[in-house]
Amino acid sequence: MKKIFLITLLSFFISSVSYSQSKLPLCQGENKSSYNNCFGKIKKISSNSKLEYIYEGEFKNGKEHGQGSDTYSNGKKFIGEFKEGKRSGKGTFITPDGDRYVGEFKNDDFDGQGIYTISNGEKHVGEWKDGKPNGKGTQTNPNGEKYVGEYKNGTKHGKGTYTYKNGEKYVGEFKDDRRHGRGNYMVPNVSEYVGEWKDDKPNGKGTYTQKNGNKYVGEWKDDKMNGQGIYTFSNGDKYVGELKDGKRSKGTYTYNDGTKYIGQYKNDNYHGQGTIIYSEGRKYVGEFKDGLQHGKGTITYSNGGKYIGEFKDNLRHGKGTLHPNIGGKLVGEFKNDKAHGKATMFYPDGGTKVLEFNNGVELK
Repeated sequence: MKKIFLITLLSFFISSVSYSQSKLPLCQGENKSSYNNCFGKIKKISSNSKLEYIYEGEFKNGKEHGQGSDTYSNGKKFIGEFKEGKRSGKGTFITPDGDRYVGEFKNDDFDGQGIYTISNGEKHVGEWKDGKPNGKGTQTNPNGEKYVGEYKNGTKHGKGTYTYKNGEKYVGEFKDDRRHGRGNYMVPNVSEYVGEWKDDKPNGKGTYTQKNGNKYVGEWKDDKMNGQGIYTFSNGDKYVGELKDGKRSKGTYTYNDGTKYIGQYKNDNYHGQGTIIYSEGRKYVGEFKDGLQHGKGTITYSNGGKYIGEFKDNLRHGKGTLHPNIGGKLVGEFKNDKAHGKATMFYPDGGTKVLEFNNGVELK
């Protein structure tokens, strides 16, 4: 905290460097290499940017050393301390656009504690190394977003907290400016995710809890529930099984009344092969389509009766065999859950009879 306070003071007290501020005498002659313990002014060209600039300040052994300033032809400016020809110590760097760094330097780079303020209001306060944020730092944006945590080579890297302008918050690990590793993401009054992250998205194992009581514990891929998981609903329903792209794929769904479905899904609906056992005792084993019994299947009734055959939209429809609980069987066509057309009745005593139905009513 003391370092940050001193750095802030620099921006007020180091606004320029002039001969009147130095206790050293003026440098004599044109030969810079002879300047020693004096105050002078020279014109140079930057080895990196090739820009022309003027140094005005103190010299030692022919090099910029002590208090001084660099003023570039494009408007950039540095005011502060030099050591053996390089910016080292405390100083202020200002760009033509109004960006400003106030803090510590080493070998011409931002290095140590410093504050970098961009003209649009964005600000970084913290540790620097080789011209980049390194170590602990705080970044605030004009839109209200804020990051507090660790940096490496100029990127968020390590542990940190990012608060978004809408109040959402991530607390956890970062890598190369992305959420990566273990972390918590909180949406106020809505939900929370706690688990693994990769490339800025939930990836791996995690727990998602909603304020309404719904909860998912399982595997994730690219921000979606993907793999094995358990989803518990606030009304007591529960799903255990596979998910793909955030939707149920293959598993067991148990309802709060005891009804249970075991099988395949598509778009969160029963689809493909499955078994549903109803709380009152009915059981269907067979094909489903878009959440309904559709195709070939077998339904066993709670009274012991059974139907084996074709279904459409949850109804017996097509060819099938009905086994009443009193014995015997009816083999024929069904329509909209009722016998329809010709059918053969096989009686328990071995007798048979050909019958004809219209919407479940036997024709005489």
